Amino acid sequence: MAKLILQPYYILLFSVIAVLFWIVMKYRKLLECKTRRLIWVGITLLVIMWVLSTPVISDTIEKSLYLNSSAEQFRPEVIVILTGGYERGYSRKQDVLVMETNIRVLTGVKWWKENPDAIMIMSGADNFEGRKSPRQTELMTTMAVNAGVPGNRIVADTLSGNTFEHPQKIMELPGINPQTSVLEWLLLDGT
Repeated sequence: MAKLILQPYYILLFSVIAVLFWIVMKYRKLLECKTRRLIWVGITLLVIMWVLSTPVISDTIEKSLYLNSSAEQFRPEVIVILTGGYERGYSRKQDVLVMETNIRVLTGVKWWKENPDAIMIMSGADNFEGRKSPRQTELMTTMAVNAGVPGNRIVADTLSGNTFEHPQKIMELPGINPQTSVLEWLLLDGT
């Protein structure tokens, strides 16, 4: 509790409220009625802001804004996982996906297990020695197969080289059209 109260934001807010309250109490006979009301409105708004910014209240408000993305509400036909990078080893057998890509693939596998009729697309290629390399999608496909996704449910998009090309190249794949329900996984904020 002391840590919460001693945060600079709360100290500043409390100080402003205290000063305004002191002005109203000390000079109430000198201040016009409209000025007093305005100061009381300011104090009230600051107290409301203080209460709303406490972690308990702000977390509750934040959680109420999230949409439930459970599988019962949305049944994707396609689950797209964008590449996030890999580390090249001394040989192809030593190539490994970076942690971000691992998380993307594992999350995609989890969603596929909730929607086993969906097709999983591993999307992206990197430039290696002046040409596009499918190595990332190969590693991602291997990881998904090892996690239980059948190889015939995985398609590799090895043409798109960046985030802007992913949707365009995915739409060029056979069986994908604008009406296809797509669940796309791109790790932006770690969730």
